[in-house]
Amino acid sequence: MEGKKVSHYTVQNRLGRGGMGVVYRAEDRRLGRTVALKFLTAELDEASPDARERFFREARAASSLDHPRICTVYEIGEGEDGRPFIAMAYCAGETLRERIQRGLIPFDEALAITAQIAEGLAAAHDAGVVHRDIKPANIMLTPRGVKILDFGLAKLADMTQMTQTGATLGTPAYMSPEQARGEKVDPRSDIWSLGAIMYEMVTGERAFPGDNPTAIMFAILSQEVRPVGELRAGTPEEIERVIRTCLQREPDQRYSNLRALLADLGLEQQTLIVSASGLDGARTPVSGDFGATVVGESGRVFGRRAIIGAAAAVFLVALVFGWWVLRTDQPLKASAGDEEVIPATVAQKPLHVVAVADFVNRTGDQELDWYGAAIARLVTDALTGSRLLHVVSDDPSEGGGGYDVLVTGEILPGGSGLTVAARAVDSESGRSLAAKRIDGLGAETLLGCADVVAAEARKGLGLPPEDSVDVYSADFATDNPQAYRAYLKGLTAFADWRYDEAERGFSEALGFAPEFTMARYRLAWVYGATGRRDEGLTEIRRAAASAGGLSDREARYVRAAKAEFEERLDDAVSEYRALVEAYPYDTDARHLLAAVLHDIGRYDEEIGELEVLARLAPDDGVVHSMLGYAYLAKGDHTAAVVELQRYVELEPNSANGHASL
Repeated sequence: MEGKKVSHYTVQNRLGRGGMGVVYRAEDRRLGRTVALKFLTAELDEASPDARERFFREARAASSLDHPRICTVYEIGEGEDGRPFIAMAYCAGETLRERIQRGLIPFDEALAITAQIAEGLAAAHDAGVVHRDIKPANIMLTPRGVKILDFGLAKLADMTQMTQTGATLGTPAYMSPEQARGEKVDPRSDIWSLGAIMYEMVTGERAFPGDNPTAIMFAILSQEVRPVGELRAGTPEEIERVIRTCLQREPDQRYSNLRALLADLGLEQQTLIVSASGLDGARTPVSGDFGATVVGESGRVFGRRAIIGAAAAVFLVALVFGWWVLRTDQPLKASAGDEEVIPATVAQKPLHVVAVADFVNRTGDQELDWYGAAIARLVTDALTGSRLLHVVSDDPSEGGGGYDVLVTGEILPGGSGLTVAARAVDSESGRSLAAKRIDGLGAETLLGCADVVAAEARKGLGLPPEDSVDVYSADFATDNPQAYRAYLKGLTAFADWRYDEAERGFSEALGFAPEFTMARYRLAWVYGATGRRDEGLTEIRRAAASAGGLSDREARYVRAAKAEFEERLDDAVSEYRALVEAYPYDTDARHLLAAVLHDIGRYDEEIGELEVLARLAPDDGVVHSMLGYAYLAKGDHTAAVVELQRYVELEPNSANGHASL
């Protein structure tokens, strides 16, 4: 097959063989990307009338799922010889089977792998898909985490049973008892299989050994599993308990779902990225317990009124970019001749630390509620454009607090239309620094008041005239309110990891206003987060082509993102560094810079940027978490422990912090 052209693919080399077919690495000549092509074996196609339908069922099952822990299916097709194939994302790394063969897996690494498998399976189960063949050979450990492969035996909830009663499909060593008996299965069968995988990761031995499939299935149906503690001393009790629960023969005695399993391990809010190298220092936390977070031109989103001031941006980079950029086991190297760069430091304290609260709608008209968040966001964007202000969240639970000025506002009914009343207050003395009342507004002109409020606030804050207000965003939002509303919906959905809704929001915004560059920028990140690298690359290039109409800060974000998507990480570092030099208190940009520096192994520079962030936000636990992982990557375990302990002190309820330590 090597060198053969199949459709618009060129087959390169064989990767492996499974129960349904043979997998090859191939080049997609249309898009210039590497893919995996899975062909149904000729002998199986000829021998089994159900084989072709089962093969296409795999494609339908996998393509119905959109999750970073599940290998993406691009298309199905047939070669000139009529053999069907599935084109999938190519995942670099090693299988879990290969990792187990290399030796015992540390407990924390086993937990991280378990959490990611559970995360992917939970998404499949939510979509009504049961995998039915979960085993180490179907789990790929990539440089950016777990990918679940091979949905060839998957059963969709709304699909009629294709196998005859009593037929047994799957890999014997990891089959549930009900599957071994040929009975109907549900998600709890996958939970059994995950328990068998956990057992093998922790002990190095199969839970139900046997010399042949019959002996293995006899053991599954009738023999007790050997206690984990007998095979590996020091196994944490919670791991033993979870394995025991997963391997209960009666489905009703297992976990009812995978979220219950994660909760039992204390990992319900945590996902750990595990490098294919298996090195302890190569793991980076990506946690769901940091509140609503999304990064962009200002890194701020109002959906739970989140204004990113904690280190959420770096986690989004790990999430969005890391899930689809294939890395080697080692950090990418900077270009030859690069010299160490000193971080763009903050020479003095900001003139003010400012928070902006959502404006309150007091008109009684619920249709105007969204304007309160929209005006606050636009004011925030304008203030963040200052080189002298540090803008944070007004909510301590979202990494905010510590501000000395709070901007608030109201939307009020008036005799000649609507009124917006806003003021900036010194949070310590209560003294009003600025106040503005704008009367005679209509719904169509509400958003336009944001630039007036921002200009008045900047005067009251003592900003010099040359530190001018950028009114581009407010003007655009005023001219395109429907587009801006859809855009905010997209931001809120993306912050809550609801990528389908985020995509709809940004796409709807672009439908109303095709020239909405920042909506296109955000849409590119959605594509990146969901594994559609080429679509993301197309959108970010289109955004960059129209970035000339953006504010200086927004344009810099777009250029930096374009370099990231194009995997020009040295250029991305240069772009982000220029951004933080121009806007030294834009902490989101500095988070993104630190993330890219981590990606290419420039840990000293990363630490320098994180130390600046720690000075700007000394009580931000996530910054200390990032510092801990940077020191781990350097091999400085003492410094790593100090930073991670500080993280736990600041965020004692974070499961991620305790697991990291």
